[in-house]
Amino acid sequence: MKAIFDESVAPLISRVAGDLIFYETSIGLWGVPESELAPFIDQVMHDNPYVYVKSHPKAAERIPHLELHLSTTSEDGKLARQRVSKALIQISEMAQKKGGKIRTIKAQS
Repeated sequence: MKAIFDESVAPLISRVAGDLIFYETSIGLWGVPESELAPFIDQVMHDNPYVYVKSHPKAAERIPHLELHLSTTSEDGKLARQRVSKALIQISEMAQKKGGKIRTIKAQS
């Protein structure tokens, strides 16, 4: 299956994507339920139209825990990082006002 992807699918994706760079960072957020954070996520995506934010609740703990992924694409890697960083700061500030604790999980391009 990997060979099929490498030989057929990956070249198609590369042709469609062109020179676009994908950049994503992930953070862990504790202490704010997803239902309370949802309006903040909507606001961040509205204020940062090139950034997509997705949340994944982690229900195994008594304290609400979410994993947030912020991503964008751009032809300029520096611009992609700036876009995500701006959105990350905004959502972090909003979550901290609600008593949330943040930890960076990973950043990748």
